[in-house]
Amino acid sequence: MSKKIKRFYINFLAAANILKRIFLRIIFEKATPFFTREGNENQNNAKYEEVKRSLHQNNGNLIVVFPVIDWKFRWQRPQQIVSRLSKRHFTVIYIAMSLLEKGRAYENAIDAGRDVATVGLQDHIYQIYLHSEGPLNIYADMPRGDNLENIYFGLASMLEEIRPQKIYYLIHFPGWSHVAYKLQENFGGKMVFDCMDDHSGFSTNTKEAIQGEEILIQKSNIVIVTSDILKEKANGLNPAVIQIKNGTEFEHFFSPVKNGALDHLGKSLVIGYHGAISDWFDTEIIEYCAREKTEWEYVLIGDTFGCDIKNCSRLSNVHFLGEKDYKQLPGYLAYFDVCVIPFKMISLTLATDPVKFYEYLSAGKPVVTVDLPELRPYGKVCYTASNKEEFLIKLEKAIEEKDDPALIERRISMAKENSWDSRVKALFSNGVF
Repeated sequence: MSKKIKRFYINFLAAANILKRIFLRIIFEKATPFFTREGNENQNNAKYEEVKRSLHQNNGNLIVVFPVIDWKFRWQRPQQIVSRLSKRHFTVIYIAMSLLEKGRAYENAIDAGRDVATVGLQDHIYQIYLHSEGPLNIYADMPRGDNLENIYFGLASMLEEIRPQKIYYLIHFPGWSHVAYKLQENFGGKMVFDCMDDHSGFSTNTKEAIQGEEILIQKSNIVIVTSDILKEKANGLNPAVIQIKNGTEFEHFFSPVKNGALDHLGKSLVIGYHGAISDWFDTEIIEYCAREKTEWEYVLIGDTFGCDIKNCSRLSNVHFLGEKDYKQLPGYLAYFDVCVIPFKMISLTLATDPVKFYEYLSAGKPVVTVDLPELRPYGKVCYTASNKEEFLIKLEKAIEEKDDPALIERRISMAKENSWDSRVKALFSNGVF
């Protein structure tokens, strides 16, 4: 009898939940016209009031960021620069990378405006959530047709409502380019492409995306690049190219304090890395050094998506800790006796200017790196290797000199010269903003 009662109760709850969902759907469908179509004007006014106040305080200067990463992902160049621009009389709209599927095409900006949502991230920085018509991966697909129109209409609805005096379209990834072209055509403004990487080096990027980057370089009012190789590439397509290298938030990494997380390693020497660990990361270097120097501990911080870590992860002295929040990094960096940049020598890395290099220097740490072109000018504050055997030799030398006061001071001094604040000043002195 008790089993029958129990079964009846379970069925009753299931039926109740179904009825509840049906009821809520009916209420939502009936209430939607009241809160959207008829009340759309008032709703939009309220939606953008905070953005309008920010614009008023910032003399109508607006930056729309077409990102390469989500705002809350690994804190690096995009967020470092944008957060500083927001303190220099700019209101920033940062597009959310995850586009929601609407399932239909919008008729116009008013139609799209009903679904647009904005959320404050920091003072004067707002994230905007937009809808595509159907599935869209901005890393692989260039928005076209109804997808393009939906994204455009969503942004247009905001611009029509807040009415900025000056607009800058700051593009971090070429996949957004067609949206930016359409906005510039209809609202004016200045297009700035911050080219941080050789996008042809990413395995996830399609041929269409790579060709789209060349067109974007040609159409941009100003192109910013981080390396000599990228500068040479862009110079052939656009005369308005400036080089602004990566940098460091010096105060964040200077004089770090151990957070207790690696106390279990005892007094062993620690070789450390933080940043992305993907297909460009040379695990063979780490495996070779870890097998040769089993008494050292190798601590690798970062997401390992796209990287084959199978052999390294079997070694007891190699520790993959996964992604750590930017705020936590100094607490780990404090344990590192030597910091490393073990990249494969491929087109992607040859064009890169590693942010982590400047962050390592901020803590006064010795750095052993592969022979990256952008780091060659810093030969006096790092150790360069051309193969895994030489990498181990340079690690041994770095350990010998890790406590040299003169070298520590030289590294810290170099880091101060390469702060993010200095990079943003260079943007203004070069007339970008």
